[in-house]
Amino acid sequence: MIQLTRIRTEDAVNAVFRGAKRKDLNKKLLLSQRAILNGAEEKHQWNSNVWGESRSQLLKESANKCAYCEAPLKVVAYGDVEHYRPKSIYWWLAYSYENYLASCTLCNQQFKKDFFPKNGNTLMGPPISAHTTDAEIESLAALINPDPLNDAHGMPQATFIAAHDSEQALLPNPYYEDPEKIFSYVAHEDLAEVDIVVLDTVANAQHIEKAVVTHYGLNRLELRQLRYEWYDFYITQKLILKEVAVSAGLKQRAQKKIQSMMLPKSPFAGMIRYFERSELP
Repeated sequence: MIQLTRIRTEDAVNAVFRGAKRKDLNKKLLLSQRAILNGAEEKHQWNSNVWGESRSQLLKESANKCAYCEAPLKVVAYGDVEHYRPKSIYWWLAYSYENYLASCTLCNQQFKKDFFPKNGNTLMGPPISAHTTDAEIESLAALINPDPLNDAHGMPQATFIAAHDSEQALLPNPYYEDPEKIFSYVAHEDLAEVDIVVLDTVANAQHIEKAVVTHYGLNRLELRQLRYEWYDFYITQKLILKEVAVSAGLKQRAQKKIQSMMLPKSPFAGMIRYFERSELP
């Protein structure tokens, strides 16, 4: 896992997630929540076409990789728009651009699902009841989540991030945390596998590691084995650089390959960066 950056421009962020259209979507969520509270509706009816509008940009930002496991996407699947905070719990973030990232189907649907372990208190939802008026809903609609381009149009980003921090989520979000300060990797030559582990220096390391392994599935067998293939290729390049008899041209190619493997577009770049920092042979 590597850190991601949201691109906040009008070209990058679809109009449905900002300005008046964002407010209209929030209003629908609030009206539906009021109806659920007064018994008129059973549950929210989501429109997946809405978050589908974010897919292409999210894939660009994650270099066409799963934001969690760093496996390549688009080769055999389009990738999911993952709700970092589950919409089944955080219903007011169902259409919030801040809550989206690109994920592979396995990380999203087989492992993450609706789990969201944390050490802090759950984010407070909008103050709505069965008796909230239409006028109150109109006022709330702009404020229940951030506008990705304009703080003045919604909840300020700083307020949202402070709320995120206070929740102490055990599942890192690469848009908010730097995974390279959280994770390390252990290669098992005998098994031909590489495990991802949480650094001992990280607060709540054991809880985070359990959450990541259980709910992101980052140590599933297929990933451990695939990571090892990239690790083995990396080690081969390192050995080429140490070999006295190898030509300068081949060493230059090996060095360029290592640099390429650390780029955001490369699968498992976070792992390669870790081993490069560790100064392996």
